[in-house]
Amino acid sequence: MRHVWTKPKTRQFIECLKAKYPLQGVTLLEYYVGGNFKVQKKDRGDTTTVCARTYVSKICQRIEELFSIQLKSYENPMASDDHPEIDDSGLLNHADHSRFMTTICSTLYYC
Repeated sequence: MRHVWTKPKTRQFIECLKAKYPLQGVTLLEYYVGGNFKVQKKDRGDTTTVCARTYVSKICQRIEELFSIQLKSYENPMASDDHPEIDDSGLLNHADHSRFMTTICSTLYYC
């Protein structure tokens, strides 16, 4: 677990603690609970942004392993030639239903 210490007084306090105790993981926050954090320095002050790039990448890898498939990569939400409304595949069996629910739960976790 990592913590962000941005205010000068907080940094001074951490330095006092470091002098007396061995602290680990006290750095700028980069990744935490599925989110990538980035500090952008600007003239008006620092801005912290968060995105789910690593989490989504891991979920995609997990889906590929779970279903033994290779996911397509798109820049848009859906390819123009993709038509899921005309899908005529059958209903899922119990094992496939469980895998589908695992996939949905993993995706909803971050939302």
